[in-house]
Amino acid sequence: MRRLDLHIIPLALVTAASLFASAPAFPQTVSTFASGVTAARSLAVDSSGRLYCSQRTLGAIVRCTPPSNVMTTFATGLGDPIDMVFDDSGNLFVVDFDNGSSNGHIYKITPAGTKTIYKSIVGYGPLSRDAAGNLYVGRPFFQSILKITAAGDTSTYVPFVGDAGARLSMVHMDSDGTLYAGTEHGFLYKIGPGGSPVTTVCSGLTNVFGFERAGDGNWYVSTYAGDRIWQVTPGGIATPFSGAEGVTALVNGPVVTARFNRPVGMVTLGGQMYIADYFNNAIRAIDWPTPATPGSWGGVKARYRR
Repeated sequence: MRRLDLHIIPLALVTAASLFASAPAFPQTVSTFASGVTAARSLAVDSSGRLYCSQRTLGAIVRCTPPSNVMTTFATGLGDPIDMVFDDSGNLFVVDFDNGSSNGHIYKITPAGTKTIYKSIVGYGPLSRDAAGNLYVGRPFFQSILKITAAGDTSTYVPFVGDAGARLSMVHMDSDGTLYAGTEHGFLYKIGPGGSPVTTVCSGLTNVFGFERAGDGNWYVSTYAGDRIWQVTPGGIATPFSGAEGVTALVNGPVVTARFNRPVGMVTLGGQMYIADYFNNAIRAIDWPTPATPGSWGGVKARYRR
């Protein structure tokens, strides 16, 4: 096993009271938007409002046009598609963690479905982009973040983020140039423009995977091992929003009683927040009292130009 040096990063830990306080009476409800979506992993939306979902174990990407949940195949022949993002021309970039050669790829798939290898490097993971079209890709086992310019030039943007040995599980670029990163140990980090400073937003979230802003101005974070969705305020206060720690099930209804089985990718579209519910082989939807106003570049980009 590779040994990592311990990097000390200033922590702004969430207090135990904020982590384990009873969830307030949120008005939202959870429903199953689409079922039979095997190993639903990441979500994205194109400029036409179509919802895309990667199927990790099947190596495929399917899509539909909400409110219809009828899925059609968009791309196949992938090995392990774990994250994806659109550019402004409608091309879909997909991180294929393991294509069978132990050397992951980033694929570029045109709107017509033509697939080519965009980049190849060991250890690709979570993916995001900024307003200029630069890609940001986490390397889970190296705990670093690379920047790939629109011209294809690659450089190290953040040399190290997280505590030693904690795989990087999420990267998400905000529209103001702030990059967020999450780890399997449940830490959420904030990275300033240019790649520094790295500070802790909150901790104790148990595997940060999905990360999305809603219309209320708060972030909503899915935690894979925790089977939960958390609300995180701009000040870093985390409150349980939906699901229950370590309780795996498919239960719809009010968010406080709804249950998930390994929630991962998240995206907002109109008045819905969609969540890839991995082991339930489903895409879940959370209704909001008012339509969400996306303010980030994380997992979905083209929707801001509709």
